[in-house]
Amino acid sequence: MANSYVEIPVTGVDSYTFPFPYIEQSHINVYAGGVLQTQGVHYTFTDSNTIEFSVGNAPTDTNTVILIKRVTDASGRLVTYSNTGLDADDLNLGSKQNFFLAQEAIDVAELNVTKGVDGITSVNGRLTDVEDPIGLQDAATKAYVVAQLAASEDGGIYIQDQAPSDASQGDLWVDTDTNVMSVLTPTGWANGGTTESTVYHSTGADVIPFGLFFIIPDLALGAANIDQVFLNGVFLKECTTTLDYTTGDWDRTSSVVTFENALAADDVITITTYTRMSSILQTAVMDLYSKLPTLLQAASANTGSGLTLKETFVATLDQTVFTLQNTYILNANNIAVYVNGVRQSEYIETDASTITFTRNLRFGDEVEFFINEFDASVIEQTIVNQAEDARDEAIAAKDEINQSIIDVTDIRGVVSVNGDGNISTITGSASVRIEGGTGHKPGSGFSDLAPSILHY
Repeated sequence: MANSYVEIPVTGVDSYTFPFPYIEQSHINVYAGGVLQTQGVHYTFTDSNTIEFSVGNAPTDTNTVILIKRVTDASGRLVTYSNTGLDADDLNLGSKQNFFLAQEAIDVAELNVTKGVDGITSVNGRLTDVEDPIGLQDAATKAYVVAQLAASEDGGIYIQDQAPSDASQGDLWVDTDTNVMSVLTPTGWANGGTTESTVYHSTGADVIPFGLFFIIPDLALGAANIDQVFLNGVFLKECTTTLDYTTGDWDRTSSVVTFENALAADDVITITTYTRMSSILQTAVMDLYSKLPTLLQAASANTGSGLTLKETFVATLDQTVFTLQNTYILNANNIAVYVNGVRQSEYIETDASTITFTRNLRFGDEVEFFINEFDASVIEQTIVNQAEDARDEAIAAKDEINQSIIDVTDIRGVVSVNGDGNISTITGSASVRIEGGTGHKPGSGFSDLAPSILHY
């Protein structure tokens, strides 16, 4: 308990009492909400240890306190002793001054700075007029910290409600309106985190009847990803048994939120989601996922495609035989076997999905099988080769088409073709050579085209 001050919560009354003694009333300081009050203006003494605020000056803010503090005059001694004699009152007054000053010094030290038995120093209140830090362990002022967060040549961090206009690539910006951190990329500001969360706001008007219950039919919510639900700011408990509202306030059914009763139109429903993969990362993962079939096909067609399949087992006592879910190519160095991280050679490739060790394994040994363990760069080369083959085939096909057009153009006006696509007549003096016939169609004009050469 303090010896020279007391803090009293404001209750709206006019009078406040304090317990400690003092020498003069001028040594008592009264603060209301941290503001020093003036005796005779804001308050008066009604007895030695009670002050009363004057009309209109009584504090009313119940979030503040009344601080009554003794500050004994330390500018000089209140008593000066002489050789003519020692007066008891003078002795008492002098000792009181010294005693009160000592108490106040102790209270001031304990009020502001305390060092606990764990060696940690705590400060109860503000530290003002503090210089900028120099050493790594020096305390830093608010102004110093803010200055360090400003932009610099080496990149900066901005904490403000608008995107900075003079930022450089790689700078970070924390939007104080949304509390979202962004990083400046070559294409603009992007979410600076790998995860994000969403808050949905609905109203009671969005809740519609559905059978015996009421739902928010918003498929974008993703019921499996819902974290918490609030109604008018009050946390709602999720049902522990499906649609049993004796166990909770709401339930997730399929992709919707379900309530037992209708809500008022102005009720506010707030739904937060779990943190999830950011949209940028999600797009990248889905892009990779879409390419997996191509990679798997390349791997099955080429053992050197670079796609590695891993299977892990924990050995039982004396186990020697392991059956794999995937298959490998026998005797083609298509599988690598490790026991407790050490590559093995003492095994037999029994069949395309079975490996048999030539020694007994110990209980708990970790056995790993890597199928198709090749340099991953082979995949890229395989795809490049396939693309080049397709290009060559396309060029060859184009050349054949062009040549066919030239051949037909050369005999245009000499050869006539009927509606069935057969040659009907040959006119003019041109010489025409026809090869590779296997027969004729009745009425074609040729008596018997055998697999030979016909020359006109």
